[in-house]
Amino acid sequence: MRSLIVIVACLIPGAWTRAEEGEEPARVGGLEKVSRTLGVPIVARTADLRVDTPFGPITASPAGEGLDGFAAVLADELSIYPRALMERSRLRRIVLASDLAFNGQLRGAIPDYGNDALYYDVTRGSHSLPYRKAAIHHEFYHIVDYRDDGEVYRDDDWSALNPPGFSYGRGGINAQDDALGFFLVDDTPGFLTSYATSGVEEDKAEVFSRMIVAPREVARRARADPVLSRKVARMKSLMKGFEPSIDDAFWERVADREP
Repeated sequence: MRSLIVIVACLIPGAWTRAEEGEEPARVGGLEKVSRTLGVPIVARTADLRVDTPFGPITASPAGEGLDGFAAVLADELSIYPRALMERSRLRRIVLASDLAFNGQLRGAIPDYGNDALYYDVTRGSHSLPYRKAAIHHEFYHIVDYRDDGEVYRDDDWSALNPPGFSYGRGGINAQDDALGFFLVDDTPGFLTSYATSGVEEDKAEVFSRMIVAPREVARRARADPVLSRKVARMKSLMKGFEPSIDDAFWERVADREP
């Protein structure tokens, strides 16, 4: 994901209601209602996609038959967010497609900061519901992280929470082939997954996403892991600072969702 920083375009809210060429509103799995509630169009690609960025193209195929199954998961996960958070994020559109790739590298999702868009692949990761849920929130957090201060790939305050001597890897773009990278592990103090060690941006997104989809497990681990405990507290502070409605009551509602 390190290669996706592009110049932020100025977009007007009126553009939200205009359909782009080769796509249509996603009216399956409850997405139409969620889209209205959050004020963000959720669309499905009906034709091939190519978005050129200074660092390489974002490409995809039409959403296809995987749309229905992914739509139900996406609608359920997005429904936890308040509209105010979406407004703060300035997310202009969520695009559903298949064969999603950045510069030829297949991806489950891609945040497009320059166009205030978030792309999801409706088939990738279909073998694992926990992965799909975590990926939805992980990628949305990248949008929030960028919008917060215009910086994604550096956060000295967050990095300072790590154990002495720790250094992140070469970023998420160089860890895409690790099939086990997104599984929860407990062999690296301060980190929930091995993917989180690839970059500060991925560490933050992994903490946020797992706080959403596995809050009790994260809380259990944090009680025994001072580094992770500090990261959880920092994430809550960052999110509340970004949007005040992401407060203790929000996290309590999130915890009530977990079986």
